[in-house]
Amino acid sequence: MTSPTKLTQEDQCAQVAEGLSQIFQNRESFIVIGLTGRTGSGCSSAATILNSNNFNETGYPKTPWPGNNNENRKDGIVATWLREHWSPFTIIQVSQVILLLALSDGLDNFLQWVEQEHPRCAPSLKSANLESFDITNRVISTLTNLHQASQTEIREAYFHIFESLPKLSEIVKEALNSESKDFATLFQAMGDNLRQSGSPLSNETNPLGILKIPETIVKIIELARTKNQSKTPRREFFVIDALRHPFEIRYLREKISPFYSIAITTDDAERRSRLQSNNLRAGEIAKLDTKEYPSESSAKREGYSSFVSQDIQACLEISDIHIHNPGKPEFKDTSKIASRLCRYVALMQHPGLITPTREERCMQLAFAARLNSGCLSRQVGAVITDSDFSVKAVGWNDVPYGQVPCLLRNTTQALMTPTESDVYSDFEQHNAQFERP
Repeated sequence: MTSPTKLTQEDQCAQVAEGLSQIFQNRESFIVIGLTGRTGSGCSSAATILNSNNFNETGYPKTPWPGNNNENRKDGIVATWLREHWSPFTIIQVSQVILLLALSDGLDNFLQWVEQEHPRCAPSLKSANLESFDITNRVISTLTNLHQASQTEIREAYFHIFESLPKLSEIVKEALNSESKDFATLFQAMGDNLRQSGSPLSNETNPLGILKIPETIVKIIELARTKNQSKTPRREFFVIDALRHPFEIRYLREKISPFYSIAITTDDAERRSRLQSNNLRAGEIAKLDTKEYPSESSAKREGYSSFVSQDIQACLEISDIHIHNPGKPEFKDTSKIASRLCRYVALMQHPGLITPTREERCMQLAFAARLNSGCLSRQVGAVITDSDFSVKAVGWNDVPYGQVPCLLRNTTQALMTPTESDVYSDFEQHNAQFERP
């Protein structure tokens, strides 16, 4: 039996470094980010930053080294890490996924549906040159049967989705927006149809179709990974722009381990200013807001269609990361959003690379505190600090002292509880409408 070879301290450190590299290898090579936020908040700007060919193109602000304070030092660590480990994120536009599915039954069927349901859009689309892109049914077949597809079919599908489809989408967008600004309206309608029926050209209710969009996104990512499996080094980063329904986020979170949802937010006045700079009129902005954020409007949604319609508010609530995107459009300064995005990309690749900021630390406490709430509809946590971020108090929303929270009450108990109980109201115990199953 041979005795183990004695290693120098330098060799031992090298082995530890190699071991750590193996631990983080998966996260360094495969990341999927799903962006969400209201139109004009900056999701497309965030996707463009993540799509940068190298780290120096992201707009990450230069920081003094070794730094004037701990936050500067963290910025420097992030920059050092990403200069070596940066890879561009491949953009997957949800609007392009919707267009892909809309064309899967043929260009003629798509144009016929547009003429019937959105006649104002039909002339612009018919005048656009769309015929050369009419191979989508073959692409859908390859996505559906990816493991049986040939290398030729995989390359053709990849080229169509990541090269031809963006060009087609731009043609459609220019055609629809040239006169009537109907691009958003048409694609919102097709997105709602997809969630309602599984087809962008039908609004027949079919609960099996509610996850059609995220299912297709997962297949597209699998296609790209299959096509690139011989690449070295193999770093496959994807950014989805932009998710509009909470079920899409939940599905991708369960299907893809290294998936992170990032909510991009901005002040409402700045968001509207950006939309106006893109030549949207006040009425068009109000129409967008009613669709994306109905809680702020008088519009009522009922039935299954409300269940599958866009719900950006819910997307914001369940996102893993929130990034505020400040600034007016004329300034065109993306350094702040680039700084936050790059920091989180570095942490996705190497968890624990740096410690949380003071604000993040307080939000972690607030997030933990909210779990004490007994509210069924919304749980909220709060942290009070001084100007130095020293925590003075934590709290959460709950019922007044002595009352029973909603989470600990149900209709069965209400119907079985004696009338003198103060846990349930007279309405809950005696109203005939409430008692109906």
